[in-house]
Amino acid sequence: MKERLARKKQDELTEIRTHPNLKNARDFLINYKNDPEAAEARDILLSVLERTQAGNKESPPPALLRQLFHSGEGNKITYSIEVAENSVCPNANGVRSPIADRLGAAIEAFQLEAQPVPGSGSIRARSGCIVDRGASDGDDGDGLAHGEVIAVQFALYLPGQLRPAWTGILTTGSPQKISGLSKNKTAVGNQEVVTEKTVGELKDSLKAAFRYW
Repeated sequence: MKERLARKKQDELTEIRTHPNLKNARDFLINYKNDPEAAEARDILLSVLERTQAGNKESPPPALLRQLFHSGEGNKITYSIEVAENSVCPNANGVRSPIADRLGAAIEAFQLEAQPVPGSGSIRARSGCIVDRGASDGDDGDGLAHGEVIAVQFALYLPGQLRPAWTGILTTGSPQKISGLSKNKTAVGNQEVVTEKTVGELKDSLKAAFRYW
């Protein structure tokens, strides 16, 4: 039984070596993520992503990911998240949590361990939030909530470098259909709803970050 499984793994490894494609490389990496061959499978996967020019402006080039993964300690990739001090987001944790979820999922997609650290991760996200008052000065007394705009800047740092090797920015805002909520609620209650809906928009927008398939 053990010998048959070993032969099966070697056959699959030979297949992704000789006919590399996204699905086979990902499947091998998932199935054998704890085996010594996982590192080679990850490199093959990155080569496929490089060849197909996978990614977008919110995602670092696969070649930089390769450098980052090779420089990590074991299978750990560190990340850090900061909410700007001058941010007026009513709920900083509501912004921080979906960013952490997305970075964790992106790193774990390559069968690596995402490790949060304060301030100096290899991948860093800095977010800020502003209130979009539009033409209103906020003193009109109508009890309506204002929209919110959230911006997230991602940066990838390689070991020994003080400047990021890559940066990308993602911006999202309150859905239009809830701007100027009904007067049936207090202004505070309205703003809480806006904040909740805006964070929901952020979660959807973050799906584009570090996306390669």
